[in-house]
Formats: sequence, structure tokens, C-alpha cells
Amino acid sequence: MTLDVFLEFKRDFPAKIALRFIRKKIALKTVDLPRRWLSPPYCWRGIALLRLKPKTFFGISHQSWSSDELCIDLSHYSKGVAFPKHEHRDPYFCFVLDGICEERTGGRCEPLKPGSLVFHPAGIEHSNKWHEQGRCMHVEFVPSFCEEINRVRLSDPIWHTDGGRACLVARNIYKELLNRDSVSGIAFEGLTYLLLAETVRECVRDSKVPIWLRRVRDRLHEEYEIVPSLKQLAADVGVHPTYLASSFHKHFGMSIGEFVRLRRIDRARDLLDKTDQPLSEVALLLGFSDQSHFCRVFKKQTGYSPLEYRRFSTGNPNRVQES
Repeated sequence: MTLDVFLEFKRDFPAKIALRFIRKKIALKTVDLPRRWLSPPYCWRGIALLRLKPKTFFGISHQSWSSDELCIDLSHYSKGVAFPKHEHRDPYFCFVLDGICEERTGGRCEPLKPGSLVFHPAGIEHSNKWHEQGRCMHVEFVPSFCEEINRVRLSDPIWHTDGGRACLVARNIYKELLNRDSVSGIAFEGLTYLLLAETVRECVRDSKVPIWLRRVRDRLHEEYEIVPSLKQLAADVGVHPTYLASSFHKHFGMSIGEFVRLRRIDRARDLLDKTDQPLSEVALLLGFSDQSHFCRVFKKQTGYSPLEYRRFSTGNPNRVQES
């Protein structure tokens, strides 16, 4: 992208000098500034004064769609690339598809892995560093787009891990981006409204979720391949299995089995995207009883068979043979 078109600078600063330097340094995967730029007369605080205009993101854009109110962008990132502290004029979601990205927001440092979803309000300063080559989808909208949504609950960054309904909606937006047609604009608007609604709902749920139940959810998120029994999960947090099952459904809107199934399907997508492992191996690795069971569950959740998804996501119809 052309930085001198999309970057704005707060306060007085020799913009031409800054733009030449930033363009060169980003190309070299570094973002350090000369020390003299961190003090008057330049009035910078590091590089935290970069402000990206709407529909503008770091990285290499591979696919995008936009309207007056909404922008969907799929960007690719090289291993080791780092981006300075910056802010966006409009609020947006960031959904990591591949790779590991470290994000610093305020005093928080969060590793974003495949399936991570983050909501950034407008004007929130943050920085990013990609430790692995990766892809990220951005869903950006003008502030008026979410006027009917509870804006109070969207005033701070919101972090999701894969397995929740908001992440599932983000997956559907990604699928729509890869398979656009004449009605995709309506689909993007509807899915983005749903994404915002599920985000607010999950904020409400999380504010009321007991600590012991969060521990169960986090454990299932990590141990989705070989899942402990309901009795074992309940015993480890000191509650009755029936109470655990009902509480989980009440707070997260799905059963424990559904949560684990979604987590496995999310992981299956990553394996289908990034590896050539046979479907039988993927099914065994993720704890499905056999390949047929895996294919049935995958198609029910995504609308595609695993082979169709692999061919569709890579754009190579002859990449693998289902066996």
C-alpha cells in the first residue's frame, strides 16, 4: 500500500521525511525510529502517532470488498514483520486465520493464534508483530453502523478465542469473502450485524460466568483432541456433572459437546488449509471415530466436505485426493 496516501500525523511533523523512513523500514521488517525523532521538535511518542484512514490495513491485501459503511479485507503477513503503534479511525474486528501474531494494547500483550478474534474500537492504539507467516481478515465499519448495538460494551478491546458463536460468524464472513456473488453485499451486512450482536452477548455472558466455569471452558479449548469425561471435569472444579452441563449451556449458549465439536472443526480448517495430511489422519488427530464421522460433522458445520473446503480455500482443485 502507499503509506503517504493513507497515513495521517498528529501534531506538527515533517511528514515527507517520516514517510520515506517508515516505507523503507517496514520493507526491511523493522520499525525502530532514530532517537532524535522521539523528542522535540518532532513531538512523537515513539511511532504511536500513526493513524490509519478507513479501509486501510498493514500487510499485503489479497482480497477485499467494501461499501460506504463496511469493509472486508484479507491480508497476508510475512514471518517476523512488525508494525508500530498505530490506531484506526473506524472500529473493526481482526480475525486471525493463520500464523501467530503478538498484539500489544495498553499494558496487555496477547498472542493471537488461528481462530482468535479481536474487536478494536476506533482510536485504540496498538502494535503487532507476526512470529509466523500468517493471514488475517479485517471487518471494519463506520461508527454509525452499530448505532443500535450497545455501544457501552464496545468501548474497550474485546478478545475472543475460537469456539464461540462470534468466531463462527467470523468464519462465515471469511467463507462469503472467498465465494462472492451478486448478493454478497447484503450477506456481509447481515453477518457483520450478527457478529456485533454475538460479541455483545458474549460480553454479557462473560461478565456473569463463574470463575470455575471459565476454567472448564479454557480447559476444553486446549484439550479438544482428547476430552476429559463430564464427571472428571465436574470433579476437578468441585460441582455436580448435571450442574456443570446446565451451567455451561446457560452461559455459553451451547452444550459442552457442541463447544468441543466447533473447536475441532476450527482446528480441522487450519490443517486442511496449511497441510496435505490425508483426511483419515486429520480425523484421527482430532478425536473423531473415523473419517466418515469427521466428514459428516465437518459438512454439517461448514456446508462443505473437507475435500471441497481444501480445494476451495487453496484454489487448487488437484491438490489432494480424498481417500
